[in-house]
Amino acid sequence: PPAFGSLLFEQYFHMYQYGKTLRNTDRGKQAIKDANTSTSNILEIFSEAFGMTLSKENTPEIYKLIGTMKEDAGSYATRCTKNKYMRKRPYALYDEPTSVPEAEEGLRNNGSYVSGHSATGVAVSMVLACINPERQNQLYKCGLDFGESRWIVGFHHYSDVKAGQMVGALDS
Repeated sequence: PPAFGSLLFEQYFHMYQYGKTLRNTDRGKQAIKDANTSTSNILEIFSEAFGMTLSKENTPEIYKLIGTMKEDAGSYATRCTKNKYMRKRPYALYDEPTSVPEAEEGLRNNGSYVSGHSATGVAVSMVLACINPERQNQLYKCGLDFGESRWIVGFHHYSDVKAGQMVGALDS
């Protein structure tokens, strides 16, 4: 991650500030919905981009696949880096609330770099694009947006999200 006080860190501070301006918009509401990484919620979020309703009942094999691989991308693939850097999350660093206050305490002492949500979003989008290649552009955008939500709600620095997206692409 960029060093505290570096020019790049300052640029990402401004992205954090910009993210706060989006919180009371439709994009901010979507960012709050994206905070929930349950398999059912992820499939609901990706359904429009996929072109049909994805659910446990409607697409049970996709449900099982995403349920299994989201942990690989979002947790296992990012854990070592998070533990190595233990970067403070922006809301903790700046002592400000997020858009998802009920998740703050559980994440406060968990490393911010790299974003597991961002890795999950990209990995899910790439897997779903393999299943439905005609919708790959919509799916990739949805996966990137899923990760971008993390700096909008205040849980990650912008660089955490970008690094997480790279991990997700490599993991899928």
